[in-house]
Amino acid sequence: MKSIDILFTVLLVIYYGYYCLLGFAFGGLSGENPAMFVLLTIGGIAVILTSLFAKRTKQFILLRLIGILLLPALILFDLIHSINFSNMDMGTWINIFTYSPILILLIYTIVSILRIRLIMRYNS
Repeated sequence: MKSIDILFTVLLVIYYGYYCLLGFAFGGLSGENPAMFVLLTIGGIAVILTSLFAKRTKQFILLRLIGILLLPALILFDLIHSINFSNMDMGTWINIFTYSPILILLIYTIVSILRIRLIMRYNS
């Protein structure tokens, strides 16, 4: 399971690294400054990478959860500036759910939960 976790983490880092580069390159077109959101997302990536090298179980779980909480900052910035919240219908919710960064984050969160459950079962 650890090798699968490493594979998913590397894929997540590659995808969100590219996503952050696009945020720096094109985020300023709306007149807003996305730097804080991009830096929070990069911080989440760094914390998730650090969790791979954690020696203790509590440290791994804490770092992974903090990283997953910091990661969607740039997604929030994109959604706030691209969706009209005055008329939300079912199509808008489907567009939000099928937005690829959100799907990738959901898949990664599920893999992380499975890894944490496996670690907790092994340690008990």
